Amino acid sequence: MVTLIVDQIARELRLQPDQVRRAIELLDDDNTIPFIARYRKEATGGMDEVQVGNIQERVGYLRNLMQRKGDVIRVINELKGTVRNVVDFGAFVDIGVKQGMSEAFVTTNASLVLDSRPPVTHHCEARLPR
Repeated sequence: MVTLIVDQIARELRLQPDQVRRAIELLDDDNTIPFIARYRKEATGGMDEVQVGNIQERVGYLRNLMQRKGDVIRVINELKGTVRNVVDFGAFVDIGVKQGMSEAFVTTNASLVLDSRPPVTHHCEARLPR
């Protein structure tokens, strides 16, 4: 999962994955952005405060996203009924599709419409007035 995040950020910010990984390690060790930009240039390949700040923002976002994705997968695995519709989830159309999710970033919230009962069929008879 860490490699996914590093590679994603490196692509987005057009940096080397090694630079991004080292910057994340320094941020995870509670170093401040100004400290990293000024005194750890050798570790980050000379990144400035803006670049380190962008990495900090993206890593927070992507970690949160991965956590939400894990929560959604856990809920799906726990479902006892059938899932009729998954809205705003580009990776899903129907359930039984979680195999493609393990390496993908999911960027929107899912709205699950659950229904374990069979669909209700309404029968109507139209009668014309006499």
